[in-house]
Amino acid sequence: MACAAHCFTLPLLLAFVPAALMALRSFQHPAHGLMTALLVMSRWEWVFALLASGLAVASTTLGRRRHRRRLPLVLASAGALALLPSALYLPLKESLLWHGLATACGGLLLAAAHIANRRETTHARVRSCCTEQSSKLDSTGYGRSNTSNARG
Repeated sequence: MACAAHCFTLPLLLAFVPAALMALRSFQHPAHGLMTALLVMSRWEWVFALLASGLAVASTTLGRRRHRRRLPLVLASAGALALLPSALYLPLKESLLWHGLATACGGLLLAAAHIANRRETTHARVRSCCTEQSSKLDSTGYGRSNTSNARG
């Protein structure tokens, strides 16, 4: 949740960069502390990008072991490949437009990976539960195998 709040509020706050520069030049400006905190937070963006990417790739890798689907891992990898350069590669970080686009696309891909992973994990649980129940029915003699013999 903190990652979502950071990814949502930081671009909105960066829209006020001219006011932030004025606030930093004037120590008597009431928003001086807020703007300084915002600029310090943007210096730590690479930590957020590494944590978000690492968590997404790790959780989708573990999820792939359960549900055997590649889509969540592909989405997480693509999101990490978009998000990490936007936080670590200085020429991309200096361009406000490309940095914003790469960060937004990477964040959306990571969010989509988490949603897809959760959906596939839930479906895998339902499938495994249904197959366990049908195998129990078949082994007791009251399942499909018994009805097919009665008709034949």
